[in-house]
Parts: sequence; C-alpha cells; structure tokens
Amino acid sequence: MKGKKMDYDYLALDDLNISLKDEFLGGIAALLFNVLVGVVIEKLENAAYFHNEMSNNNDAFHEQNKALKKLKEQITKKMDDLFRQAKEEREGYSKYPVLLPPDGEETHYLDIDYWTRGRVSKIYAQLPDMDEVRNGSLNRLSQSEISNLLELIKKVNKNMKNEIEEICVEAGFNFVCSCERRNMGRLIQQQLTRYHGWSMRKGIDQGFVDRDPRNEVQFELVNPAGDQMSVRVSSIQNNLRPEVYVWYGTFKPVSKDYQNAILHTMESVFQKCGIPIDSFIFT
Repeated sequence: MKGKKMDYDYLALDDLNISLKDEFLGGIAALLFNVLVGVVIEKLENAAYFHNEMSNNNDAFHEQNKALKKLKEQITKKMDDLFRQAKEEREGYSKYPVLLPPDGEETHYLDIDYWTRGRVSKIYAQLPDMDEVRNGSLNRLSQSEISNLLELIKKVNKNMKNEIEEICVEAGFNFVCSCERRNMGRLIQQQLTRYHGWSMRKGIDQGFVDRDPRNEVQFELVNPAGDQMSVRVSSIQNNLRPEVYVWYGTFKPVSKDYQNAILHTMESVFQKCGIPIDSFIFT
C-alpha cells in the first residue's frame, strides 16, 4: 500500500459529536439542578435548626429532615446518572466507525483508545471516580465544588470533541500499519519456508511482539546448513509501508565475498515477492 492523503467522513463524525454534546448537555442540566437543590438544602437545614431551637416542635423537625433526606437522594441519583452517561460514552469508543487509509473508503469499527494507546482514556481520566463521589463524598460537596465539577465535565466534553477527528485518523493509520506488518511477515515466512528450505525457529501469534498487534513483528528462521536469520518488520511514522530488517548469522567464519553473495541472494529472494530489505546485518 502506498501512503495517500486520508479522507475521512467528517459529516458522520460531526453528527456523532452533536449526539455526544446533546447527551452531555443533559448531564450539565442535571448538575445545574443540583446547584439549585444545594441552595434549597442549605435553607432547609437552617430552617430545621431554627425551628428546633425556637419551637421544639418535633413533628415539624422530622418533616424537615425527611425533606432534606429526599433532596439529597435526588442529588445522588442525578449525579449517579451523570457519571453513568459519561461511562457509557467512554465505552462507546471501543467500537467506533473509522474510515481507513489510504483511500478513506472502507469503514472499520475500531477500539480507538486501544489503537491510539490510551488517548481516549487520558481525556476521561480527568473525571473524578464515580464510586468515590457516590459513596459518601457527594453529600459533603459545597455549591462551589459542584460548580467546579460542572466545569470539569464541560472541559472533558470539549477536549473529546476537539480531538475525536485526530484520534480516529491515528487509530485508522495504526490499524492499517499493523495489518501491513502482519501481511509482510506472513509473506516472508511463506516464501522462505515453502520455497527456500528455511523453517520457523521462533515466532508465535503472527509474530507480533508480546502478542500485541500494535507492536512490530519479529520471528526467527533456520536453514539446513544451520544458518539463522532474524527478521523484524516495523512501521515508521507517516508511512504505511513497513520496513524489513534482517540479521543473518552462521556457525562458521565467512569471508566478505561470501557475505556479499549471501546478501545478494537474500535480497533477490525478498525482491521477487515485492519485499525490499531496508537493513541486512551479519551477526
């Protein structure tokens, strides 16, 4: 594949961003409600205290406490709903439509956080832990703290909206590069093992290092003469075509002429199947 300018469906991304914005606006409205409720709670608490001191009317005091408890429960539910919405939005990026390079015509559903090594998680990590807020600290939040939380959620929403396009481009590029590394590694293995007498010595799970498709491909081969060859297939920035690095080792000393002959032979083998060797080193 040759690198081309990536053409993404920006209209689809805009529609999804509008959807995200609408859902967050619902959460923001909930928090605004909480701020207002906080004022009511404060007045109820003051009224309950004043009523108890002045009239010693236990029935009225209990009624005030019941109203206060009910409002705090409403705040807890609203806040819980808000964080649940944020969690659902975060999980939605695990299967997100991305137009793949180089043509930008094929849509693939990717975990864009995985393929960008955590860019989505980094944005959402700015939010406080939902369980901590729900399990006790909520009732102690002041009006200013609720306001600060509102601003924080608005900031997270804005950051995600601003970066979603770039995140999708990076995820699609990294995914295609991974496929190219895998295909290149398979082709080299097949050519050498089926037609040139080499056998696999080491290489599992398609050869990805640590079985992670985001990593480079590495494997080792050996021929009947005991020569060993290590192959590394890597991706470089802004280029969909992977680069191939080869390390060649023998059990006996070889002359410079023999090394050149081996290099010429291996380059010919690789080039016949369309694979240029970017680096060849004797070990």
